[in-house]
Amino acid sequence: MIEALLALPQPLRSKWELLTAIVLDGEAISAELPLQAVREWLAAAREKTWMYHESLLEVEGWLQLLPFSDRPAATIEGVELVIGALPQPRHLERVVSALGDAPGEEAERALRELMERHPQIASRHDWARAIVKRGTRSGAIMLMDLAAGERAGTGPGPGDVYWMARELVVLIQRHPDLQAEVMRRYETTASGRGRGVFEHTLAELGDKDALLALIAGYAACGQGFDGLLENAIREVALSKQPAAGWIGAYELHPVPLPELRKTLFSMTQNESPATAALAKACLATIDELRDEYGASEFEPRHPDVGSGQPWPPVAG
Repeated sequence: MIEALLALPQPLRSKWELLTAIVLDGEAISAELPLQAVREWLAAAREKTWMYHESLLEVEGWLQLLPFSDRPAATIEGVELVIGALPQPRHLERVVSALGDAPGEEAERALRELMERHPQIASRHDWARAIVKRGTRSGAIMLMDLAAGERAGTGPGPGDVYWMARELVVLIQRHPDLQAEVMRRYETTASGRGRGVFEHTLAELGDKDALLALIAGYAACGQGFDGLLENAIREVALSKQPAAGWIGAYELHPVPLPELRKTLFSMTQNESPATAALAKACLATIDELRDEYGASEFEPRHPDVGSGQPWPPVAG
């Protein structure tokens, strides 16, 4: 019946709702139908140039169907047909969003290729949202590339830095091996907002190795102890447990950190002055958290009694 409806001698533009319904039902459509509709729209727009401004949503609606077709890569062909004909650059965020929703590896490859070829068709945040929706390991790598690069959009603003970091944390929780990749990129990204994304990601992970990577990065760049590093320590030193009788509330409990505290204490003795100062500040912050939330069981007050060195440091 669907084939009979599609074969009716009616203008293709009148069949958009039918094709959309097929897609929403989870069925793939032929990529040739949306592509043909795009070509017909472009032919009409060449004669009625007002369509480039007032009827762009129509052709964008056809482009949105291509990620769900039997050939998702045809999305790139359709987008290039449209942007090659437009008299002025225009955003096509809905197409980018559709690639984020479309199933399958081919759609994800098309998303990456489109972002590399034509980053100007969407903002950096729109690209990132489409990537995050896919939730895949390869998508997380794509998000890291987006954070580190400057091609898509005009670069992340402060809000995007925090948002990208939170989304990366969620993806790392699904794919734990990605933490090592974030640490590597943080170490090799010297400056810029991309480094900020990786820095905030490590601070939110609540992981000891991530904390040590942050200390090394701070020391290498001459950064002093700040609120972000303090937050990283809180994430490592305290666990969030649901509060009994309260929906959405949690209680903070100390996490035992004997090995981490011992490592930090060794850093105060055997590392560069910059690293030693950061390690000392981290140890002091852990002590303050212990005073506020209670000591962790089986965690000695001194980070390394066997060292023979005093803690806290004796004021000179």
